[in-house]
Amino acid sequence: MNNNKLQKATTIKRKIRSMIMVTVSASLIFVGFLTCFLNFSSTIYILKNNLKTTATVAAGQVEYRLKSTLNIVETLGTVKEFSVDTIPITEKLEILEQYKKSYNWSQVYLFNKDGVSLANSELNVYDRQYFITALAGKSNISDPIYSRDSGEYVCAVAAPIWKDGIRNSEVIGAVMACMDVSSLNTLVSSINVSKNGYAYITDSKGTMIAHPNYELIKNLTNYIEEAKKDPQYASLAAVLKEMISGKNGFGSYKYQGQNKYLAYAPIEETNGWSIAISAPVNDFLSGTVQSIAMTIAVIVLTLIISFLSAAKLANAIGKPIHICTTRLQKLAEGDFHSIVADIKTNDETMLLTQSAKTLTSSLQSIIEDVKYLLGEMARGNFSARPQIPESAYVGDMHEIYKSISYMSNNITDTLHQIDIASSQVTSGAEQLAAGATGLAQGATEQASSIEELAASFDEISSRTKLNTSNATASEKYMSELGEKIKFSNDQMNSLISAMNEINTTSAEIGKIIKVIEEIAFQTNILALNAAVEAARAGSVGKGFAVVADEVRSLAAKSSQAASSTTALIERSILAVEEGSRMVDETGLSLKEVVEKTEIAVRSMREIISATEQENDAINQMLIGVDQISKVVQSNSAAAEESASTAEELSAQAVSLKSLVGSFKF
Repeated sequence: MNNNKLQKATTIKRKIRSMIMVTVSASLIFVGFLTCFLNFSSTIYILKNNLKTTATVAAGQVEYRLKSTLNIVETLGTVKEFSVDTIPITEKLEILEQYKKSYNWSQVYLFNKDGVSLANSELNVYDRQYFITALAGKSNISDPIYSRDSGEYVCAVAAPIWKDGIRNSEVIGAVMACMDVSSLNTLVSSINVSKNGYAYITDSKGTMIAHPNYELIKNLTNYIEEAKKDPQYASLAAVLKEMISGKNGFGSYKYQGQNKYLAYAPIEETNGWSIAISAPVNDFLSGTVQSIAMTIAVIVLTLIISFLSAAKLANAIGKPIHICTTRLQKLAEGDFHSIVADIKTNDETMLLTQSAKTLTSSLQSIIEDVKYLLGEMARGNFSARPQIPESAYVGDMHEIYKSISYMSNNITDTLHQIDIASSQVTSGAEQLAAGATGLAQGATEQASSIEELAASFDEISSRTKLNTSNATASEKYMSELGEKIKFSNDQMNSLISAMNEINTTSAEIGKIIKVIEEIAFQTNILALNAAVEAARAGSVGKGFAVVADEVRSLAAKSSQAASSTTALIERSILAVEEGSRMVDETGLSLKEVVEKTEIAVRSMREIISATEQENDAINQMLIGVDQISKVVQSNSAAAEESASTAEELSAQAVSLKSLVGSFKF
């Protein structure tokens, strides 16, 4: 059992080191994971909102451009000259040419109600949807169509020609302006959200209308259809299906081995057109990846430092405990002379080793003193007194001093009584000649005294045995109590370590929240600057002003959330600090109880040992008293037999006197 206890004690250094390492590792890994997760999540959230906002603004710009062209063409439909048959066609064509040059259109046509061009009778568009819609009195923009005149793809912008130039009167024909797709390409090319990002426009079926890569427009590329033949476009096709459904959203896909983000928005006043803004993931997450890598590096470095600190702390605590445990084990084996090594730590471990040193020294002094007293008694010297002061028998060990003193005094008193009795026997022997009756009476009195002495020794022996039994039971209970208190002390130390780690982690999270507040403040300033610049740009900067407002709103929400989180963390830190103080005080109290309990257990063991030795000595004295009783009885019998034996009795009395004289008292 003692070996098992020693083995447990020697592993405390490993337990402390392991507990600190596990606690620190778990805390740092959790904080690191949470930091990386929040960093990544916030980046994706901001990116998603920004791209969606940018797509919406871009859709508005395209819509504005198309709406402007449509309004101009509608204005042409209200030109009175186009509805008057007496005005020459050449004059009408001159008006169209002026508009063509002013707005950089590729072609402008006038059609009668039969769809025949007034400038070229061979051109008939009666079956074209844009003409049919215009003839119905509604202006419209067609999907890109191939122009035979220019050899390029154009969008037909058609509007009704009103009789006498009066809107909503009678439709007498249609006017159509051909807008090159390249103008849309120029518009989407100006939209750039990242280094490798770009924008493009699709029609209601997902076919490319405008794209920085003009070949995709010429080839009428449709990735929804391409995905049916090539699975590598499946993820892109899924996003495009959502886009052409008229939604405003955000998605991700893989294109040519590269992960990309895509934000899209519908373009109003069109035949289901949508604009998309696409960019590689790496364009946005490179900074986030670097931040995560730096966080991991800091965590690893902190773990290494924590491991080294834990090893040092475990050694500083475990070594003194191991020294004390080894010395107490030797003490339990009866070694009272080995020296306890000095520890210069200026903390509780130094007090522990000093207490162990004081304990062994005190026990050694008491054992040596008891050994001396019992040795002198064994040699018949009952006048010997303790060599150390009574104050050295501290606490429960003072009972040992009292027991030895009581035993010595009782034996001395007994020997005095025996000496007196022997004197009386001698006197009786001298007077035996005067009468056997007087001698017999003296012998009877002497026998009675011996019986009383034997009874006293029996009573002392019974009390000693009872003391031994009670001390053994008390030692058992104290040992069990010591084990429970030690377990409570270990749990309290674990709680102290956990409270300290919670305090440290809360402080670190507070620092992170402050950084987030600073980022939100700087973002708000940038948003205000962007709004000012957008205001300066006038109508062209309206779209960017929307983005600036959104960013400023997000910055304000981030700052408010960070402030609330900071307040909660500060209250948590105050509560943890108060708990740590109370736990520290409880831990110190438990340590003192552990030390006092161990001292009490060891003292109780020594009392048991001394009491057992005292019981043995009393048994020996009982044997001696029994022998004296037999001698007295023999004297009484001799007195009763005859006075003629007086000389023999006198000789025996002299012998008894000599025997008692060999004792010092």
